[in-house]
Amino acid sequence: MISFIICTYNRDKYIYQCLNNLANNKTKYNWEIILINNNSTDNTELECKRFEQDYSSIEYHYFIE
Repeated sequence: MISFIICTYNRDKYIYQCLNNLANNKTKYNWEIILINNNSTDNTELECKRFEQDYSSIEYHYFIE
């Protein structure tokens, strides 16, 4: 199992490309992506939730300070 832990803050313009590349990568290994959003104020949360709904191997966490 390969685990990717991605911490993000206000990266709505870049998170789609990052997650799309990882999620559509064909590999023989099982993988998971753990997304950690540290109180973003843009649309990062929406993008992360969209991927979480589409891929069972993606887990999303939102932290409020």
